[in-house]
Amino acid sequence: MIAGVGDTTGQEAAVEAAHRAFYAAWERGDAAAALGFWIDADDISCTFPGVPGVMGRDEVRTQLSEGIELTSGIQFLFEDLNVAVRGSVAWLACVENVILPGVLTLEDVVDLPGSQLAVTSVYHRIGADWLLWCHQAGPVLTNLDLEDE
Repeated sequence: MIAGVGDTTGQEAAVEAAHRAFYAAWERGDAAAALGFWIDADDISCTFPGVPGVMGRDEVRTQLSEGIELTSGIQFLFEDLNVAVRGSVAWLACVENVILPGVLTLEDVVDLPGSQLAVTSVYHRIGADWLLWCHQAGPVLTNLDLEDE
C-alpha cells in the first residue's frame, strides 16, 4: 500500500474532532462558533429532534441558533461513535446522550420519550477542515411494547 492511500485513520480522527468541537460550542452556548462548523452553502440540511427537517443555509442557521439558546447548560455524551471517510466526504454515526441542567428534561423541550438520540452527520472536507453538510438527530425509542395484544 502506498503511504497515506487508503489509510483514513487520521481523517477519521479529524472528523471526530470536528464533531466534538461542534458540540462543545453548543455546550458553551456559542451559536456563532457552532455555525462555523457548517458548510456555507444552500444545500445543507438538518433534522433536530421534534422539528421537521430543515434545509438551506438560512433555515439551518435559524433553527440551530434557537436550539442553542433554548438549551443553555446542555451536555452531550456520545456512545458507539463510528466514522467512515471516502475521499472528501465522511459520515459519523453515534448515540448521543443529552443531559439538561436542573429539573429540565429533554421531554420538556421537545416532548420525546427519552434523552438518547441517534445521530448521523455527513461531513465534507474543505481544505483541511471537515464541515457539516447534513445532520440528523432523532429519538432512540425504548420500552416499546411490541407484543401482540
